Amino acid sequence: MDEYDSYLLHCIGDKELESAIRTEFSNLFSPLKSLDDHLQFVFITGISKFSQMGIFSTLNNLNNISMAPDYDALCGITEEELSTQLQLDIKLLAGRLGQTYDETFANLKQMYDGYHFSRHMTDIYNPFSLLNAFSKGEFSDYWFDSATPSSVINMLAQIPPIELTDIDGVVCPAEDFDVPFDSYSNPLPVLYQSGYLTIKDYRLIRNSYTLGLPNSEVRRGFANSLYRYVVAVKGLDTNKNVFLQAYYDFFESDDLPAFIEAIKVFFAGIPYYLEGKDERHYHAILYTLLTAFGADISAEEPSAKGRADIILKMPKGIYVIEIKYDDTADNAIKQIDQRGYADKYRLDGRPVTKVGISFSSKERNITEWKKMPHQF
Repeated sequence: MDEYDSYLLHCIGDKELESAIRTEFSNLFSPLKSLDDHLQFVFITGISKFSQMGIFSTLNNLNNISMAPDYDALCGITEEELSTQLQLDIKLLAGRLGQTYDETFANLKQMYDGYHFSRHMTDIYNPFSLLNAFSKGEFSDYWFDSATPSSVINMLAQIPPIELTDIDGVVCPAEDFDVPFDSYSNPLPVLYQSGYLTIKDYRLIRNSYTLGLPNSEVRRGFANSLYRYVVAVKGLDTNKNVFLQAYYDFFESDDLPAFIEAIKVFFAGIPYYLEGKDERHYHAILYTLLTAFGADISAEEPSAKGRADIILKMPKGIYVIEIKYDDTADNAIKQIDQRGYADKYRLDGRPVTKVGISFSSKERNITEWKKMPHQF
């Protein structure tokens, strides 16, 4: 039985319909236990097992293998399978793209790899995206374009605004994976179960999982969804497009001043009643948009003495960005120096630039910024 939970997913928030469907599900599953002698194999799949909702209360002899190590590669393609059974497909794709085999393999890994479904951390590629790339002969966001269920979007719209910086690298206790799907208080298990987050690490002593975005396809697509359905309002699309074009120009030309001006244009278009009241607001929106554009970016990147707000890696250089609110750009630069945010990129080879950006509560925008080359 595939996607048994589809009906429930589409009625989250409608308590009356949800109750009626739950009753029908119970009527469907209850007889299965009494038919045990006649059933050799029953396999049920879905995004969530809808725990604590009474659906499987009578059918209590099921074995939940969702996060069992023995089955963690059941529904995906491992790297070994990709490099052996699908080796010819990689060669054909490389030929169509004008790349070497190694370049194509690296791009496939960056775009579609990174899923882990148990504490053993078996590396899994998204089969839907992988096979579409082979079939169509190009890289694209195949899974994300077809797999954003309305239930997840509705959930994100109803909970307090979630920020991309909150979920990439967050620690989640094992017991959180056994909460009702319609619990808006903690979206992390839902985002994991629906494929937007994956296991990055497991700690046995604490029995906890570190969750994160699995790959470039999901990172870019999820950031875009957060912007469209949670962060943005109607009327900002034009400003976003200006920002996007400025990012691409920055990517090619390394023209930081023009890029900063585009950021100003974007924030100038946000209505005053949506503005945040601290640097976290500006940090989160800037990070979400750049991620949606496909930027090589990380937030809260740890160093020996703290965490940098944003690390933006471009072809011609690395930018260590610190954001201040009602403070000076000079103080932002000082913090980068004092806490050694830039030092870890000594061996990268690209020049490193420190960037301090100051947002004003009065102007609700950037009022000052400063850049300095970092000397190792």
